[in-house]
Amino acid sequence: MLEVLPIQTKEEQKAACEACLIPYDADLLAYKLLDEGKLAAACQFRLSPRGGELINISGVGGEKETVHIMLLGRGFFNFADLCGAKKAYLCDHKLERRLALAIGFSDDESGEFSVDLTTFFHSPCQHGHGFTKE
Repeated sequence: MLEVLPIQTKEEQKAACEACLIPYDADLLAYKLLDEGKLAAACQFRLSPRGGELINISGVGGEKETVHIMLLGRGFFNFADLCGAKKAYLCDHKLERRLALAIGFSDDESGEFSVDLTTFFHSPCQHGHGFTKE
């Protein structure tokens, strides 16, 4: 079973970041993805005046399993949306384009990856683009 959960302590956040080879930042919020109860991926993010900002996201050991990255990224979208953010931005410039698209980001007019959260979770879902099982 796959689970996306908030990381509750800074010690756990630091350990998850180290396992996923991403720089730990105590000022950021974090989520983890568990696969059968075992850490599979982590991300760090923040809310800013412009919206949600996904700072970094990666699997354990730097792995980029599409399903893990997509689900974890969408967990971040959900949190940002519930907090009232209208847009979310990808600040992890090392993330492969295919993974950014799988999460649901699109290239915006300024060349950034972003997503409009005001309609993202409305039915029917229009956000399957970019998903490949690699």
